[in-house]
Amino acid sequence: MNTDPSMRLAIVERAGTGRDVLSRHLRALGVDIVHLDPAKFTVLPDRDLGYRSLQLPDIDAALWRLPSETYPAMEGIARHLEVSGVLVANPLSTLETAADRRDTMMRLYVAGLKTQPSFGIYPGCTVPAGMTARPALGPGGPVTGVRLAPAVSVPEDSCAPWTMAAAVDPFDVIHQLVVDGRVVCTYLMNPRRSYFQPSETQTQAALTAAEACGALISCVSSTSAGEIIGFDPSPSVPEEFAEAVAADLLTGLTRLLHERDEGAAQVRPPALRLVR
Repeated sequence: MNTDPSMRLAIVERAGTGRDVLSRHLRALGVDIVHLDPAKFTVLPDRDLGYRSLQLPDIDAALWRLPSETYPAMEGIARHLEVSGVLVANPLSTLETAADRRDTMMRLYVAGLKTQPSFGIYPGCTVPAGMTARPALGPGGPVTGVRLAPAVSVPEDSCAPWTMAAAVDPFDVIHQLVVDGRVVCTYLMNPRRSYFQPSETQTQAALTAAEACGALISCVSSTSAGEIIGFDPSPSVPEEFAEAVAADLLTGLTRLLHERDEGAAQVRPPALRLVR
């Protein structure tokens, strides 16, 4: 176990994403921060993964801050970090689940949560008015049918599967930021970003969703009717709550590092003794 009280944390994010507020509060808590831009990873001559053509810096954990739709292309980086003994948060299983909308909704449904009904459609299909189609896997923005407007269709050249569900006004979507088993804040993404106190049912649903997907940090989105419509393992952090998020995040990372090290110690084979 690393007995150094200061943790060295790598934040994997694209340069210029404007998420320095979380890094600032983590540094204030004594965390040594290293920023890793995925565009600067390289494959070294020995087929090892490097950063800026050099060996990766020595780090204890990595905080994955890339959008879910980019994970299939960046999976090699996350797997290399994990194989190298680095604790990746969120874990690979969470990132894989979030990258596939169908898998995410299935996990939430199995956990007993209320999810928005949806169904699969094919490329080239017309999206009816009042419905929204979005890729179930990979990049691509949603396509929404609007009444008394020209018909819209799913791109015919799309290779990814698509799902369609009833359209929801983005200003009515409830977002709950969950960190290490606690709802830090709940808000509506309207022009003023209105914060409010969620009900006990809403809080429990968000906590259950994060646990079902194995997330240390996530944003669970739902409708006013309680239907979960989104799960983001790399959420943006409101500046007003960045200090609280950093504290909970550090607590969770420290706990996971200790649990990992204790688990490794338990499975370590006993030392051989020389019998005379």
